[in-house]
Amino acid sequence: MALENVAYDRLRRRHDYISHAQLKRWQPRQILATLLTEVDDATTSTVALRMSAKLFDEADGTERDGIEIGIEVGFSAKKLAGMWQALANLALHIRIPESSNSAVSYYGDKNQIAAKVSEVLKELERLSDGTMATSGFPKSVVVSFKCTCGETNNRRPEFLNPDSLIYCINPDCREVWLVKFEDGLHKFKRASVNVNCSKCGVENRIPWRAALELKRDEMLRFPCQECGEENEVWWHLMHGVRNPPTASD
Repeated sequence: MALENVAYDRLRRRHDYISHAQLKRWQPRQILATLLTEVDDATTSTVALRMSAKLFDEADGTERDGIEIGIEVGFSAKKLAGMWQALANLALHIRIPESSNSAVSYYGDKNQIAAKVSEVLKELERLSDGTMATSGFPKSVVVSFKCTCGETNNRRPEFLNPDSLIYCINPDCREVWLVKFEDGLHKFKRASVNVNCSKCGVENRIPWRAALELKRDEMLRFPCQECGEENEVWWHLMHGVRNPPTASD
């Protein structure tokens, strides 16, 4: 739980830059991987913040003495995730029997557990030396846009890849936005699935998540924006049949 807390705390302080719905899994390994690739690639680095009355001398690279405001202790994401996984395998989870002849072991090896716990405690003590927690230091000005729900979304541009999809930061909103880069600026286009009305043929735009996250045999109903006809869409299994080859083939 303490190892999870380290990962979750780094996530919490950077949650303004990523939607909860885009976190693939809750394990520390996946949490940290998401933060490193989509929010802040320095989240595991040690950062010190100092204040000085004298400016840094860029000419000769002289570092001026200053008052240390705080330090955020970094860690190895791979090491932290490995410790969590090792503890889970050694002490937390009972192995599923593979057959009727498999014995169910309720406890792991005490010596192995003790050794791993001691290793984790040393790492936690090192991390406890930190006196400051930050939301990261963006490399450029944060990009903002307003969702249809009214929520303002902030993103760090260095992690915005063209044609990638980002979810609204509002946990109650299901809107998804397509990232575009035009004329040197980031643009955000509402992602949707376009469906023609069964009555008048007018194209209706269904929110991307509302359509793509439909479960098997689940139906989505929507009124046509033009004629008001109620339409129904759903995903279902299709059986495809190849056309027989023609003489020209």
